[in-house]
Amino acid sequence: MAMTVSYKQLVLAVDAGGSKCEALLVRDDGHVLNWTRSERQPEAKSQTLLGHGRSRETLAAVIRHTLRGHVCDTLHVPLSACCTLKGITRLAGIRRVVREWVDEGPAALALAHADAGIVASAGTGAVTYGRSRDGREIELDGLGPMLGDYGSGYQIGHEALRVAARAGWHARRATVLAERIHRRLTGNGPDMRGCNLIPFGLARHDRTEIAALASLVIAAAEEGDRAARQILKQAATGLADTVWDTAAFLGLQHTNLPFVGTGGIIVHSKLYWRYLVWNVRRRMPRLKHILLDRPLVAGMALCALRQLNKERYEDARAKLEGDLACRHAVIVRRKPPARLARGDTSREKQKKAKQ
Repeated sequence: MAMTVSYKQLVLAVDAGGSKCEALLVRDDGHVLNWTRSERQPEAKSQTLLGHGRSRETLAAVIRHTLRGHVCDTLHVPLSACCTLKGITRLAGIRRVVREWVDEGPAALALAHADAGIVASAGTGAVTYGRSRDGREIELDGLGPMLGDYGSGYQIGHEALRVAARAGWHARRATVLAERIHRRLTGNGPDMRGCNLIPFGLARHDRTEIAALASLVIAAAEEGDRAARQILKQAATGLADTVWDTAAFLGLQHTNLPFVGTGGIIVHSKLYWRYLVWNVRRRMPRLKHILLDRPLVAGMALCALRQLNKERYEDARAKLEGDLACRHAVIVRRKPPARLARGDTSREKQKKAKQ
């Protein structure tokens, strides 16, 4: 039987995005106890409008795995504003839960060891954040694919669909994305007009399904595909424009503050980061560019640790970062429930689908 260790207080940081959910359990001295991650599989179908990472099932699975073998009197939970823990923490038998809303921007600055600066985050969606030395803050975008998310994985995936559909129209539109996207979505090769993609285009899809196509674009761009590189350039230019708006709002265009890049698209695509930095540097050459190679969930934990004990914060930060450097997240894979046929809304049919 597994042994359970009891603590007075712990910090459980939860970073729930559209495509992934990550949780980090640390003591108040910064020692890492557990680190768990769940990612959406490329071929998976989303079951919620919020995406795989924010679904209640994914959150429950990740939190249960992260808290396994640990109980405490008080659990401090820094988490993003789009995430809900309603009823989930009770599964682990925690006595008292203190929720603390921590956005991506402050978490990224904490990881960059900065009190002020500009943050650009590009994952399934996209958002920028700025904080001046006098404490003024602004967050822009994060509006979703219909209204914004400039430079996001969704924008990249959506443009890739359009490029793949018209790839057969003329030789100048040829791209390896046509074959790869058709195979991924239809199981067949591309047709000249692109009609094979019409059923996919007319169906309802969660934004994470579209954003998942960004990995194909990143791979093709690294191989030198012209169309794929143009898609990344266009997306990076859009995000750089939002970075400029953020800096201009706070009057930071001519400062030497850090410019921090984070999010799955930025971290996993060197080309995207290069395009983004080039566009930002054209207008704001004095900014110091920092690419985060540590998970954003660690920054959320640091924000909570700083509130718990400001006097010992530096020691706790060094301990946390040292622990993360020598361990990896445990991957949790959750089998998605079966889809219901349209119109099947009865509880009996829902139970059958889950079985």
